[in-house]
Order: sequence, then structure tokens, then C-alpha cells
Amino acid sequence: MKTIINAIQRFTLTLLILLFFGCFSIYGQEPDWKWQNPLPQGNTLLDVQFLDAQNGWAVGIAGTILKTTNGGNNWITQLSGTTHHLRAVHFHNTLNGWTVGDSGTIQKTSNGGITWSGQTSGTVNNLYSVHFSDSQTGWAVGAAGTILKTSNGGGSWVNKISGTTSALYSIHFIDGQTGWASGSYILKTTNGGNTWVIKISGFSEWHHSIYFNDSQNGWTVGVGGRITKTTNGGNNWISQSSGTTSLLTSVYFSDAQTGWAVGLNGTILKTTNGGSNWISQSNSSRNFLNSVYFTDTQNGWAVCMYGTILKTSDGGSTWINQSFGTRNFLYSVHFIDFQTAWAVGDSGTFLKTSNGGINWISQTIGTGDKLNSVHFIDSQNGYAVGDSGTILKTNNGGSSWISQISETTNGLTSIYFIDLQTGWSVGDSGSILKTNNGGDAWTSQSSGTTNGLNSVHFYNAQTGWVVGNGGTILKTIDGGSSWVSQSSGTSNVLNSVYFIDDQTGWLVGRYGRILKTSNGGSNWISQITGTINNINSIHMKDAQIGCAVGYYGTILKTSNGGNTWISQISRTINELNSVYFSDSQNGWVVGEGGTILHTTNGGGVPVAVKSLVSEADFSLFPNPAENLIQLKSESPVLECTVLDAMGKSQPMRLDPDNNLHIENLQPGLYWVRAKTRDRIVSRKFIRK
Repeated sequence: MKTIINAIQRFTLTLLILLFFGCFSIYGQEPDWKWQNPLPQGNTLLDVQFLDAQNGWAVGIAGTILKTTNGGNNWITQLSGTTHHLRAVHFHNTLNGWTVGDSGTIQKTSNGGITWSGQTSGTVNNLYSVHFSDSQTGWAVGAAGTILKTSNGGGSWVNKISGTTSALYSIHFIDGQTGWASGSYILKTTNGGNTWVIKISGFSEWHHSIYFNDSQNGWTVGVGGRITKTTNGGNNWISQSSGTTSLLTSVYFSDAQTGWAVGLNGTILKTTNGGSNWISQSNSSRNFLNSVYFTDTQNGWAVCMYGTILKTSDGGSTWINQSFGTRNFLYSVHFIDFQTAWAVGDSGTFLKTSNGGINWISQTIGTGDKLNSVHFIDSQNGYAVGDSGTILKTNNGGSSWISQISETTNGLTSIYFIDLQTGWSVGDSGSILKTNNGGDAWTSQSSGTTNGLNSVHFYNAQTGWVVGNGGTILKTIDGGSSWVSQSSGTSNVLNSVYFIDDQTGWLVGRYGRILKTSNGGSNWISQITGTINNINSIHMKDAQIGCAVGYYGTILKTSNGGNTWISQISRTINELNSVYFSDSQNGWVVGEGGTILHTTNGGGVPVAVKSLVSEADFSLFPNPAENLIQLKSESPVLECTVLDAMGKSQPMRLDPDNNLHIENLQPGLYWVRAKTRDRIVSRKFIRK
């Protein structure tokens, strides 16, 4: 009998190994989630630089790089070769440029950004600023007082002693020898950065940006609206009145008299007398402006949150947005076919597309309330719900909307109709509303809970489910006349529920939770997701194919009913709130900052596949393993958890050498989930 059991165990283990390694070979194409809103893209931009009035670059979150060759009238996305946040960019000419960012990332191009390749920085500290005096000589600064120098175009970078362990946010050189760096201190070098001297500014605030017009005259900006100026190369600094207490993040001067500073709440300041007076300039953005750059006294650009790019051609008297689309948060999207859809969000935002998202057109909906959910029965008839008991109806595809009486002031979070007459809406304080006449009258149903309810889904006129806060799951088999609580096995918030028939359904929630039932909810089984990010929405196209989205740009895809969920590359860290697939290939997600992403190939290559092939940033060795696995990570591992196939935490020990002790685990398939300095990563492994 023991021999038979051992043979079964060996067979099971072999099967697990084949499934583990074999499942990755089927994905061969590049990831393909593309921006439909905002355009050209919606990631926050952190730095901008122009060589002249036509040629410029902007970089930002999640490895974003944009280029323009016509002054910003058009911006083209470039492939950076990294998903790390890029915080600064510097081009010496139209061909040679560098960008730096988190975890010591340095990327270089020698062809204007057509291709970017990584350089070895020798540090895992975040890098915040980069400057080159010629095509060979450059410097980068960052966290923990990091100063790096290269004399061969980045072929090698040498760490220099800064004399501080505080972060340095900005660096600027006027030639190959004389430069300054700023952070909590101001540092100066006169020998090309080989040695640095701390120059105390006399002010305690952080200096986020530094700029020198010549060897004597320079400015810094920072916390509390602080602007300081030196006229003797940084030996002494004098405070200038900015007229604001907002954080200032970037300063640039086009000549000795004319300069600009930008920062929090859309702040733009200008001086025409070297900073003796700073005047506020108005613009359309109230977001955080991160960087400003001018090519002369008239032409300049500023970049900020959610991909916003502002340009002026008159010295800042007027600023024009070169990016397009709403930045209001979107919470729900619904398609009736692969062409026609609606999305809703903050401040009564309502968008419609009739061409698969190529164009999203804003519609007037008659309310400024936050809208949380939208549902259409056909191309003409639809509903939207939101805060303060808002229910809206259209019978002409959204051209006009009529407010319906909900008889509640509770916020409504979700709405679902099974036909033109019959629908339900749920929301705060356990609210459940039902209509049998297309919304002419809504009646309250007893939910038996005061927990907030976040999602409702019906399979037919009688059978439906609701999920919400505190792990709440409710089911009805009589159209909502009575609701029965089901056990979720968790007290965490549940955000979305979806059923494909009266037996088979899924729900998602906080901390990467996905549960599945195959018996109408009598039992809910946890599925391994490989993430601890909150999951906000799930849509199943059929019993096998589905997608879930959530916090930090999370997109998960399953092709086997959720037995495995594979992370896909979204190229954003914006929170994703709703997902819908019209078929197995065409899908859309909406979320933070007006995010709308679209895929035409089912989402492309999973993140885990790319990581497994390259093993560039995080890997496990050996795998399979018996007692010990070494975690190899570019960034320090801050936290580590091992989960079994049911998603339950398992006993293990991580020693100071990043060796994971797994001798107490039973043979089988597990997940290791690790938190590093800049991300959360998950990998499968086999315990032999």
C-alpha cells in the first residue's frame, strides 16, 4: 500500500510540475493593453525636457516615455524596457539620452528613443535626477545621498561620496566641472563631482529642484512654497517670496531674469526679474505639476498627474493642454456589443463609444453626483446609479437622461437588469431596491444587514446574489422577496460578483480575494490569485475565460475557470475599477484618472511568464525544491508569505540570506508572495 501511495504522490508531483512549467509556453505575443483615455496615455508624468521648440521627451510612472518632434502637438509612446517608475530624463542631443528611476534604474538610448537599453547603476536606491554635460560625462542622484558619475556615456557608473545619507532630488551642472545637488542639503562640486561640499542653505525645508543660470546665480524650490536664490555660487542663499505655501517641485530659468516654478495644486509661478517678484499664472490643471521646461522666454511645457501635458507659447500667459480626455475617476463600464458601450464616474461623468472605444464622447447626464454603476439592456435602454440615491434612466442610448425616484438618500453602488422592466440596485447601509416597471417605481427589499453592499448580479428573474462589506454574500431565489446569507469565509470587503448560470459564479474583494462556487453559493472556494492587491471587478465571458482588475493596475486573466489566474501587464499603477469583455479577445477596463484600457488579444503575455523567462528581477532557485529555496531579488525583500493551493498562509522561515526554509511543507504546489521596495511579486514553486 505504501508503494502505491508513493507512486501516486510521485505521479501527482510530476503532473504539477508539467502544469507549472508547461502552462507558460502557450503565451508568445507581446502584452497589448492600450490607452483609449486619456490620450496619449494616462500615467503620471514626472519629468520633461526639450532640446528645442520641436523635440522633447517626458517620462513617468510604470516606465512611461513619450516623445514629440512637433512641439507637443503629437506625442508618441516609446518602449522603455522597464516597468520601474522613471523620474528624470536628460538628452544631450537628438540621439543620446538617459532616463533614471526607481530601484537604481538607468536606461539609455542612442537613437532618439527608438530603442532603450538598461545600464548597470550599481545601486538599488531610487534615482531622482540625471544631468549630462556632454555625450560621455553625466551624473545621477537619488535616495540615501546617492551620487553616481559616468565618464563613458553610462557604460559604467561610479558611486561618489556625497557626505549625506538624506535623499538628493535634483542635480544641475553648468559645465563638466561645476555642479550642484539639492535635497535636505545643497551640495556643490568644482571638480566634476569627484568630491562634494555641503553648502547649508540656512533653511530647514527640502529643496526639490535646483537650477543655475551661470556659475554664480542659482535657485532652489521646495516644501512650503520655499524659493531661495544665490548670487555667489551657492555660498549664501536668500529666501524669495513665492506667494504660496504649496510644495514646489521644479524650477527652470530661460535667462538670468526669466524663470518659472511649478508644484502642488496646479501652481505655476513666473518671474521676470530674477525672482525678486513671482507672479502666479493660471492654467486648466489643479493637479500636482511635477516638472517644467522652457526652450526660450515664450515656449515651455509642464507635466503632471494622469498624463497631463501643458504647453505655453506666450511665456505662460496661457497654457494649453496637449493631452486629451477626462481625468475624472471612472467606476463602471458596460458593453452591449464590441462597438457600443458606456462608462460612468466622478462628478456625473458619462462617456459613450460607438466604435469600440476609438472615441469616447461625453454625454450630459444632468447630475454632478458621483456615478458608481451603469447597465444597459440594449442599445437604447439603460440605467446609472450613484451617490445620494441617484438613479437615472435613458431610452435613447444616453442622448437624454431622466431622474427616477429611489426613495433613498443612501449611495447606490451597483445596478443590474434582466429585462426592460425588472432590475435591482444595491448600496450603502444594506440597501436593496427593486423595480418591476422599468424604474417608474422602486421598492425597498429587506437585506437583513446594514453592511454596505457593493455589487448585484442576477441569473434570471428569481435567482440573484449581492456582495458587500464584512464578507457579506446574500442570495435570493424569489426575486429578492427574501435574501439568505451565505458564508464567504472572510470578513474582508467583497467588491464584485458574477454568475454564468444558477450554479457557477465568482466574487472578488480585498487583498487579492477571489472565491468561486459551483453549487449556487452553498460553498465558496478560495482561488489563488498571486496578488494581495484589492480586486474591484470581475467579468467572466464563459465558464473558463474571465478577467479581474483592481488596485495598482492589477489585471488578472483566467482561461480555466479560475483554477489559475495569471497577472497581465497593464503598464499602469492607476487603480482599475471595472472590466468588461465582449468576447475572449476584446476587453476594456476603466479606473483612476479617467483610465480606459483596451485589449484585442485577450491581454497578451502574462507578467509571470515574462518574469519566469527572464528571471531579471525576482526568481526562486532551485525550483522544485525540497527544504530550501533561495529568493533572488534586485530589490531587498521586505515581507514574505507562502500560500497553499487554497490561498492559506503556510509555515516557513526567511533567513537574512534570503533563503526560504520550506521543510515543514507537504509536497505540492505553492505560491511565494514577496514585498520588495517598489512592488509586490508572486511566484509558484513546487515542494518535492
